[in-house]
Amino acid sequence: MPITKLKSTKAIVPSEDNECMALVNYLKLKGLRFSHLAQSTAAVSYVGGVRKPNWKTIKRNQALGVTKGVPDYLILIERQPTEKSGARNSTLLFVEMKKEIGGTVSPEQSEWINGLNKVFGVVAVVARGFDQAKEIIDAYVS
Repeated sequence: MPITKLKSTKAIVPSEDNECMALVNYLKLKGLRFSHLAQSTAAVSYVGGVRKPNWKTIKRNQALGVTKGVPDYLILIERQPTEKSGARNSTLLFVEMKKEIGGTVSPEQSEWINGLNKVFGVVAVVARGFDQAKEIIDAYVS
């Protein structure tokens, strides 16, 4: 009897881009105000399979003040004022997206997240995948 090879049982991990696209669709569905923030990741193009930096875009971003480490998304969670919390009951949520498995938080990202969390009314988090980001958002939108 011939031995058959089993197919790999490795889980397919969505890319960070796919996780971000799912998050954007969810934020639109919830009717929340949000924006993806400019990143200082080097702008590159591929010519003949070779990665080439786009120096014009890189220099422009630097001149505009685009810096490393800023979280990916800014989400405004507006709530009605309450007697206990007063008029300032809304939250500004910053989300740094990572793949569900893998993806590391850079030192610059850690600095930004720690700094943002010191600001009143601001919450900054790292979400590993869309499901975790959705849970975090749902906790604030309730």
